Amino acid sequence: MLLSAAISRSSSREQQKWLQVVQTRLAATKKMLSALKSIKMMGMESRVHALISTLRIDEMRTAKPFRKLLTATAVLCKPPPLCYSQHDTD
Repeated sequence: MLLSAAISRSSSREQQKWLQVVQTRLAATKKMLSALKSIKMMGMESRVHALISTLRIDEMRTAKPFRKLLTATAVLCKPPPLCYSQHDTD
């Protein structure tokens, strides 16, 4: 029970970090899409692509601790499997 509470607190903190990084990437993507014509006219597609890709990599790196904690929560909360076969109930 204590372990589950500790994981829950950590999970919330890590999720907030991840969501902040997602918002940063989405804001950059939105800005890029609104300026797409200008970006193409200046020939900066590869530079903008590299920026968005870097933000995505950072997002995935930031999400990793949250995903691990989410998996730990699922493992801890999973009920034990029922070990009965049809023949055992007779």
